[in-house]
Amino acid sequence: MESAREGAGAALAGQGLWSIGQAVSGWLAPGLSTAFVSGMTGGVIRASGDTPTFTDLQSLVIPGLASLGIHAELLPFPQENQRLQRLLRERLLRGVPVPVLAFESPDSLSESPISTENTEDTDKPSLPSFPPLQATEISAERRKEEGDESVSSGIQTASGQGLIVQIGAEGGTIIRQEADGAETQTALEGLHAVFTHLLRIRKEERRGRRWAGIQAALMRWLAFAEAYPQRLPGADESDAHRLAEAAAFLLEAAGRKRDPVAIRLRRAAARFAEARSPAGVQEAIHRLREALLLDLRLPAVAQEALLSPPAEPLSDIARRELIYLARAGTRDIKVLAARRLQPEKRHADARSTLEQLAYDLDPWVRAVVSAT
Repeated sequence: MESAREGAGAALAGQGLWSIGQAVSGWLAPGLSTAFVSGMTGGVIRASGDTPTFTDLQSLVIPGLASLGIHAELLPFPQENQRLQRLLRERLLRGVPVPVLAFESPDSLSESPISTENTEDTDKPSLPSFPPLQATEISAERRKEEGDESVSSGIQTASGQGLIVQIGAEGGTIIRQEADGAETQTALEGLHAVFTHLLRIRKEERRGRRWAGIQAALMRWLAFAEAYPQRLPGADESDAHRLAEAAAFLLEAAGRKRDPVAIRLRRAAARFAEARSPAGVQEAIHRLREALLLDLRLPAVAQEALLSPPAEPLSDIARRELIYLARAGTRDIKVLAARRLQPEKRHADARSTLEQLAYDLDPWVRAVVSAT
């Protein structure tokens, strides 16, 4: 049973997040496969060797951990050593190691903790009715704070990590574990020179329904694929393992069910397993989109529009449906709708919507709009 848990933790190590994998491996439910953990935390949708970013942790890994029963908060290092000592001691006294990470240009990253309050206990994601978007510009500095790669290339790339496993009795020294298992003793003050953030983890008090968590994870796959197509697996032979894990995850998600959604998930799994090029991966993603849009039960007009080829002109009704979704949908729905609206810029209503989405608070939404 322990080896299964270690294997599940290794799924995060395979994503370039070995410290988080080590910290959570003992808390993951027994019997979880490596593919399932990789699928829930979004590792399978990123190319092999792709360096994780601040936004990846925020939008892929942390929500995935919440669905797996682990609450995580990414906190910036406090300036005061006394407060940092309290944060570390709080976890270590409970036997919980503390992952620490370094991000490039730390002064430009958000200092707000990333919450993972679990809201995945409903069967279908809601489409709240938001007021019209306001064209309020987000400054370049603000966009840097939120980890927008379009402002400065690599601004939020993780450049280092470690695992705090012990703190001295007086609190002046800490013992840090490295990726190879070696331990290093460091003065508490020295951590500020090496790392910028720590991940505080605990058991999630409430877990959502299994399918709701899977559905949310797959929607994140689709949104990530639209926001960062250049980071998808499939361009290199080393990505074959990622694609195989994606297929395995989809087969686990489908289980033995024979409903239309499960059938389409199996078709998507077959495409991921066969994919050996970016075009093959895009075909697999299209099959996955078919399954999820059917499961979401969106209006037929919107569903057809989101599945239609980009070169195919939208009807006035379809365009209005997508504009509504781009304005009022959840983050992932916004991303899908915004991507499909890109070829419709000749229409004033679509163009206005995309211009306003360029200042959306979410970096994935901004990435889709700024990519063209």
